[in-house]
Amino acid sequence: MKSMLKQTAAVLVLGLLALGTAEKAHAGGTAAGTTVTNTATLNYTVGGVGQTSQSNSASFTVDRKINLTVSHADGAIVTINPGQATASLKFTITNTGNSKMSFKLSSVDLAASSTTPFAAPNNLSNKTTASAGAYTDLAKSSQVVASLVPDTPTTVYIIVDNLPLSLADGDILAYALKAQAVYEDGTTVITNNLLDTSNHYGATVNVYNVLADDKDAYNDDSKNDGIGADRDAFKVLAPVLSITKNATTISDPVNLTTNPKNIPGATVEYLVTVQNAGSIAANGVTITDSLPTASVTYVNAWTSPDNATWTAVPAGSYVAPTLTVIFGTINGSGGKMYLKYDVTIN
Repeated sequence: MKSMLKQTAAVLVLGLLALGTAEKAHAGGTAAGTTVTNTATLNYTVGGVGQTSQSNSASFTVDRKINLTVSHADGAIVTINPGQATASLKFTITNTGNSKMSFKLSSVDLAASSTTPFAAPNNLSNKTTASAGAYTDLAKSSQVVASLVPDTPTTVYIIVDNLPLSLADGDILAYALKAQAVYEDGTTVITNNLLDTSNHYGATVNVYNVLADDKDAYNDDSKNDGIGADRDAFKVLAPVLSITKNATTISDPVNLTTNPKNIPGATVEYLVTVQNAGSIAANGVTITDSLPTASVTYVNAWTSPDNATWTAVPAGSYVAPTLTVIFGTINGSGGKMYLKYDVTIN
């Protein structure tokens, strides 16, 4: 008798364990709206004769788990230049829930000194004329990712237009992208643990909406708010030009080159130095100098990349009273160009 009871109990327990297994449709779990039904079977013997008993059917409906990840997709900080018409930051959104879901996009202009995914200081809090928005594509077609299928990443963008000329070399423009779960209309925000009785996203039965998202690494959103977020940033690359000018008297009609003085007929040499301390080259660099022709007369001019090897400027560079010299490109990180020219004192 004891042996038969033990056998009966063992068979019953195995039947109950079978109820705990469920097939997952995707990473977010069994699809929302799925009805899970199962029964338990009891097997035992009486007087050596096998007996079977079937339980009633027990069922439940899988609710809608809403979750997502947002991550910046730029492998390095995105470089821009002052006055650039438009620039973009790239992000990836993945629906990690168990139902199709739409996500409304928005961008946040981060405050000064905000942390970014990159080791870059000097974040600007005021981008002046720059205007930013979050979009599904570079054509700015929409600000809503519509009915995104679970486990299918999609690329979205923050697009910034009208970057100001006032941006300085090394400035950081940091932004956060937010994606918020909404219904198919693209605007209605989903409330946590609220029963959906309107069969959204193809559901054929009522399901609860459960916001299962965590907060992001920078606290730009909160846990269980249906929002995913991440940050990205631009870094400004620009030339930083400086110009200095010195005058040296090199001869006069009386003392010649020995301790010459600034008397009529003396020759004065101007030296103009242009240096680029910025990150990138400056192109089309041109110097113009309007001479006081009532007091001096232009003689000739030369240019040099190193203040040692000099090349005469082309004929026609001086059209009284203005000397115009084209340097062209001056490389960044300390690149220099020099101009020297002689005048005589009238």
